[in-house]
Formats: sequence, structure tokens, C-alpha cells
Amino acid sequence: MQKTTGPFDILLLIDIVEKTLKNRKMAKLYFFWDCDEVLVETVNAFRKFVNDEFNVLLPRDLHDFERIENQLEVERSTVTHWWSVFNTSNYLTKKGFGPHGELLNLILDLHHKGYESHIVTSKPEDECRNSTEKWRNKYFGKSIKTIQFCNSYSKNKNLIIRKKSLAISELITKEDFFIFAEDTHTHAIDVARAFPDNSLVYLLEKTWNRNQDLPKLKNLARVKDECKMVFKIRDFLGRSQFV
Repeated sequence: MQKTTGPFDILLLIDIVEKTLKNRKMAKLYFFWDCDEVLVETVNAFRKFVNDEFNVLLPRDLHDFERIENQLEVERSTVTHWWSVFNTSNYLTKKGFGPHGELLNLILDLHHKGYESHIVTSKPEDECRNSTEKWRNKYFGKSIKTIQFCNSYSKNKNLIIRKKSLAISELITKEDFFIFAEDTHTHAIDVARAFPDNSLVYLLEKTWNRNQDLPKLKNLARVKDECKMVFKIRDFLGRSQFV
């Protein structure tokens, strides 16, 4: 596969969308957002948390547990314990780690215009619901309707693990269209493939996905930063009409 910033052209995509929705009188437009590293810089917050609470300075590129273990020579159980304590700590809210300003303004504006936004996160619900809801309520209020926990990395056997594509499918109908922002390339690809005709998926570029190949899908594109993603979404809204 060839590395690409996204094969689609915005005008071509809008033409496809309009043809798809031609007979869908009740179609709605939804927005789904990954939380960590899309809405908020969780990795940076986690580094500061571990330094504050455990007096350990983590490497800057710490998305992969193995890198932390290898560079610091600590056990995996220690790293997962740090994450678990961080997840239940309300550190993001207490220390003022808010969303990117452009994204915050966009989501508040979308809510004002009547569009639904939802967070779809891999976080484990048992550890993260309380802290994530407090963070959502502080910055977004009612402008983000629900938080969908997919429990991707949970060891709790009582939690249901879902793909993000499944979580999204439970909130929309076949007639609806949605935009999804994600930083993990596997999740972005899964959602784009699951909804080839009624989604627009943005992979927000990060160090851990920069060199990952993307398939040539008409509804999947890589974006360099939050500002460019917000610009593309506003441009899309300006050229399209939804209920």
C-alpha cells in the first residue's frame, strides 16, 4: 500500500454524498470524536502526571508501552498501574488539560446548529467513565451527547469490548452520514471500511501513525493537525446540506 494523505477530493466526495443521500429525506449528519490525542493531549498529560506522582520522567514518544519498559527498564505491570491511577485521577480536569481551541469552538458551534457529537474511545469504562465525564462536562457540557467506551484495552472480563465501528453503528441509521476523527490508524481504517458510502474519516497525524500505510479509500484521509481538520470539516459543511 502507498502512503497517502488521503485519496479523496472534497468536491468528488460531496458529489458522492449527495447522490447517496438523494432519496434519504430524513438523513442526519453526526460527528464522532476519539478522545485521547484528538480532543485532548493525553500523552503529554500522562507524562506530567507520572513525573508529579511517581517522580519518573517518561520519554516523549511513549505511545507504546514497550518503549517505556525498554528505555526505563520497568515492568509492564508498573506502567499499566501508572495508567490505571491516571485514568481514575481526574488529572486532566484538575490540571486544566482542555481540548484544542479550534476543535472546542467547532464542536460548540455544531451543537448550536443542531448536530450531534459523540466521543468514541478505546478507554476502559470501569476506570475512565467518571473522569472522562467530568472532563467532558467541564469543557463541552451538553455539546457532546454521549461517551461510548469500547474497552479495547481492559482486562475486566465483565466489560464488553467493541470495535469503534460497532459503537458508531449503534447510534446511527443506514440513512445517516457521519464524520469521524481518530489518531489510531487501525481504528480509522476499520470505520472507513465499515461505512464506505456514509462516512468521512480523518486520521489526525501523530508520531505513532505518521509512517503507517493507509489504503486508498474514498472516505479516508490523513490530516496534519487539528486546525487543518477543522478547516476541512467547516469546508465540507459549507458545501453540503444536511437535516
